[in-house]
Amino acid sequence: MIDDVATSLQAYGVANGYNLPFDFYQKLSWSGGMLEFYEPRFLPNGDPTDEYYTLVNTIAAEQDNTDIFYDANGNQIFPKGQAPSASVPCN
Repeated sequence: MIDDVATSLQAYGVANGYNLPFDFYQKLSWSGGMLEFYEPRFLPNGDPTDEYYTLVNTIAAEQDNTDIFYDANGNQIFPKGQAPSASVPCN
């Protein structure tokens, strides 16, 4: 299901001038209530897995349109989209 959603998001992105890797759209596909099904989310000590940490922060960077989030390796995550505005309400 995630790949189906990612394919639709990618088609929308391409139609709006974005040329982003498929794995980016896969990460976005986990938002909207799907994160609870992502496995593995946590290590035995309760810390998030590197993949889950990066996934959650990628979604947050896009949602908040800010670059204050980092991946599991400490690399800053920059939002790919633009903040909504009156002329472009959903981009």
